[in-house]
Amino acid sequence: MTMPNATHPARAKHPYTYTVLCYRHDVAIGEHVNVGVLVYSREARYLDIRLREDDARVVAFFPDLDRAAFRDTLAVVARGIAALAADAVADTTYADAGAVGRAVVPADDSAWQWLPTGSGIASDMQATTDHLYRRLVVRYDSANCG
Repeated sequence: MTMPNATHPARAKHPYTYTVLCYRHDVAIGEHVNVGVLVYSREARYLDIRLREDDARVVAFFPDLDRAAFRDTLAVVARGIAALAADAVADTTYADAGAVGRAVVPADDSAWQWLPTGSGIASDMQATTDHLYRRLVVRYDSANCG
């Protein structure tokens, strides 16, 4: 539990940005599945990414998915964001979540793409990350329906 202090008063709200990582199995067709959300707040000194833990929905969309390569790539993305976390919260290198994401997964014509950056204001960044993950990544998964 974080205790309020002079630098982090109780219920202080901070601006944040977020971006969604999507996987496009066939780049020519352009269909994609959202596989994670990255949230960054320079002011709150916060950087986190939530990625799919299960590839069942992705396989349902793309039955010939190389599951091992897919999971390996997600692990590389997670490690890359973790490696940037200390620097990203300590300085102002990154303008927004999109810039952080592109430091790990560059903008190119590969299967892995960041969607346009969104923004908001929140007092609880972890709860916000969880909310965005549920809303933008797993909302329509079978376990979340009904």
